[in-house]
Amino acid sequence: MSPLTPRGIAFGSVVALALAACAPATGDPVEEDPGEIQPVDQRVSLVSKAYCSIKVSGAGSKDTETDYLPHVIACENGGADLQALKAQAIAARSVAYYNMASQGSICDGQGCQVYSCGAKPSAIHYQAAKETAQQYLSYGNMLTYAFYVAGDSKVSGPSCIDVNGSTTHYVTFNDGKTGTSVKQTKLGWVGPPGFGQNRGCMSQWGARCLEDQGSDYLSILRFYYGADIAITSAPGDCGVGKPPAAPPPPAASCGDSQCDSGSGEDCNTCPADCGACPAPPSQPAPGTSSECAGHCGKQAPSGCWCDASCAQYGDCCGDGSSCSACGNCGSSSPAPSPPAAKCGDGSCNGSETCNDCPGDCGSCPSGGGSGGSCSISSHQDKGENGETCSDPAESWRCVYISSWGTWGSQVCRYGVWNTYHLNPKDCAACCGSYVSGCSAK
Repeated sequence: MSPLTPRGIAFGSVVALALAACAPATGDPVEEDPGEIQPVDQRVSLVSKAYCSIKVSGAGSKDTETDYLPHVIACENGGADLQALKAQAIAARSVAYYNMASQGSICDGQGCQVYSCGAKPSAIHYQAAKETAQQYLSYGNMLTYAFYVAGDSKVSGPSCIDVNGSTTHYVTFNDGKTGTSVKQTKLGWVGPPGFGQNRGCMSQWGARCLEDQGSDYLSILRFYYGADIAITSAPGDCGVGKPPAAPPPPAASCGDSQCDSGSGEDCNTCPADCGACPAPPSQPAPGTSSECAGHCGKQAPSGCWCDASCAQYGDCCGDGSSCSACGNCGSSSPAPSPPAAKCGDGSCNGSETCNDCPGDCGSCPSGGGSGGSCSISSHQDKGENGETCSDPAESWRCVYISSWGTWGSQVCRYGVWNTYHLNPKDCAACCGSYVSGCSAK
């Protein structure tokens, strides 16, 4: 084995607002606990086309499969053998895809994952990338952010369970777990049970241990991210030949002691594996106790969603308020009519803007508020994360986000507006296309 060792942390808020990872090191991994982060939930759907190049801050665009990933693998866990390296390749590609989908680039080093560490990729690193080309982790209809940390350098078989690593408390052991039983990692946004974007965290030292015990890359990934984590092949051709077929999920059968939600098992169809269905929770009436009150069809301040797709993505509010307050999740009850907008009611709603009602909508950003220096007034007005956008892909706007009570820059991707930064440097300049002013102060 090469002297290269696991390094750094790959973690994030499961959004572009607070991602951090991979502290550079030499020799044995030296990691600093990231401590508290400010997680914000952002949905990233399955990619419609493979990212054949990755834009690396400070290094430019790099070919994903023949340049970027071999370097990241060599830097992050270069001394591992092939199966652990293939697991690392899929995890690193998932992180890169998430960053490309959510913000169009990825940083190099502290904050994302390491590309430039001085280590030259060897044949085995290129092999690991090629044999997993265009594959990434997913669950349900969401791209899964593949958190990973170095873990415990003294981990041993046969269990390969980390004990004393400085980042062991972030590692999740999800072997045999599925659906809502999969444990999420505190490195990122911990959503409701079954949340697709956070399915746990891998230990790099543990991955080496598992390979020494005979596990292949797929078993390694399922050990940390759950038995029902999907290995998805992104569409397209990145020039490395025909992408390998994604491995099928494990066969599920009622009575195998595993509740496999991906195969349709639940408390109704297979109580033997999934347990008896709990009594339905009482639904709170729309009002101040409901997370979704005033946020129907949007994201609640706590991060959960109040729309008809929350069950599909696994991010419904825990109190079930999307059902009662918004008439979603199969309810036949119509959504209640919102109160009439009134300047001074504490909500930036109706036709209110920063110009005519700064008390509700906040002060207009420098350079102009609604309209201002923007030729498209809707790009300098108000809006929410997840709203449908009809603008061309990669269009930018800066709007007042009522649910957060502040301004934020947003990009149009996959037909919805995705929040990029809160309180950007120059909100008025962020109009139509990305400029440096769209970033945080």
